[in-house]
Amino acid sequence: NGGAVSTLAAAYALATAGNNDIIILVSNGLTSGAVRLPLAFVWAKSSTHLLGWGAPVVFGQRARIAPPTALVAAAANTPFFTVSGSGCMFINIEFWAGFSTGQAAQIGLLVTGQHNYFKNCQVAGISDTVSAADAGSRSLKISASDENLFEDCVIGEDTTSRGAVANASLELAGGSARNVFRRCIFPFYTSSASP
Repeated sequence: NGGAVSTLAAAYALATAGNNDIIILVSNGLTSGAVRLPLAFVWAKSSTHLLGWGAPVVFGQRARIAPPTALVAAAANTPFFTVSGSGCMFINIEFWAGFSTGQAAQIGLLVTGQHNYFKNCQVAGISDTVSAADAGSRSLKISASDENLFEDCVIGEDTTSRGAVANASLELAGGSARNVFRRCIFPFYTSSASP
């Protein structure tokens, strides 16, 4: 539908649901090339795909979606990224929900759509000390969503220590069925036995 644009929102606006449009997120190899979202983003267009163009590493892909570096989380920022569309592909993308100050029940990625495919993605929620210390925080939450496939993905991170609460890298909620995690890694870092 169009050429190069400077924001994810602009590229997404050009896509048409059901057309199998592909948005390519080009990496510069550094964190400075991340797409910075000041507010939560909802991917609602079914059969619209996001491909990260950069080195296909396992941890910390530089084709990355993240908040601005000095953003304090607010209710408008959780969940940080929602996939409510169905039949979408996300390949070689890092979803990094690291705020300068987080909030209670911070969700990095929420999936409510069906039949989505995530390949070589890292979902790094709970990436600041406030959300890491809250029992309601999640890296990935799948809610009332069936038949998604996560392949060769990293769910969680191991650079922010979780406090003495039982939060989760992954939550399956609302009767989510037949979600598959193939060859995925679930890193975890804590200073307490409680989690």
